[in-house]
Amino acid sequence: MFRYNTFRLSRAIMMKQPRPAVVIRSFSSENGSEARDKLRAIMETYRQQNYTQCLPSRFVKQVLNAADKNNDGVIDVSEVQTLLSNIGASGQLTEDEIKSIMEELVDGSSDEVPRQNLYKLLLGKTI
Repeated sequence: MFRYNTFRLSRAIMMKQPRPAVVIRSFSSENGSEARDKLRAIMETYRQQNYTQCLPSRFVKQVLNAADKNNDGVIDVSEVQTLLSNIGASGQLTEDEIKSIMEELVDGSSDEVPRQNLYKLLLGKTI
């Protein structure tokens, strides 16, 4: 009996350890911020309507796997546009907004972004 209570006490103490601070990356343009929020909202709305039983992380992974047609691990502007068209949201995000998101995710002028960066963006994680 004594060992069991000691184990429970030590486990309770371990669970109350402070978590490390989270560093949040700030983005430079307000337009990109609005576009990111818009893209997240579009994807979350689609998930709630069609994938309610699916975890958000699994949903985002499946959507990005489907969007990456050539399986190169990189998603470009045309693949994002195709993704939005496939989920019925083709007119909700302009090409310029998609490009501004891509530029911020790779810290420069690029029409391609690693799938992992887009995954983190859609889940609201730091990049």
